[in-house]
Amino acid sequence: MGLVAGREAPLFNRSSLADFDLWAPPLDGGKPLPLVTGPAQEGWGHFSPDCRWAAYISNESGRWQAYATQFPAGRGKWQLTSDTEGAYWVVDWANGGKDLVPITTGQMLSVLPLRLDRDSIEIGQRRRLMRSGGDRSWTVSADGSRFVIAACQSGERDLPVTLVSDWLAGVK
Repeated sequence: MGLVAGREAPLFNRSSLADFDLWAPPLDGGKPLPLVTGPAQEGWGHFSPDCRWAAYISNESGRWQAYATQFPAGRGKWQLTSDTEGAYWVVDWANGGKDLVPITTGQMLSVLPLRLDRDSIEIGQRRRLMRSGGDRSWTVSADGSRFVIAACQSGERDLPVTLVSDWLAGVK
């Protein structure tokens, strides 16, 4: 999640069951804004801390990879990870937006240094960190210096689930 105009506004998918695109919920009560749409599937979007960029995953290349685009215009598209590194499932921002933290489908957390200019992204060398306990069982501190990783002990996989419905009503 990221802050937009002082309010939390996560990116979300809005499409048919077979097609996933990224849309940004409106903060003024209007209609959702398309951010990344097209024939590929996109998901797991997160705003950068300054809300000028959105990172997400897409299968546009044939494998799930991390991408970024400018926000709110959705101009430009940068593939941040490569097919040779494997498939990616989740991305998040760290270090004030200077790093992206992608996780592979094999649950390997990495740090990807980025230099974000007004209209471009320079991608640094990815550093592998550690395995996480699952797809999204982790979070990273804003400065990127700490991770919190949830880990279940054997036999503790049946945990209660809280379902929040109509959550978008709270954005208005």
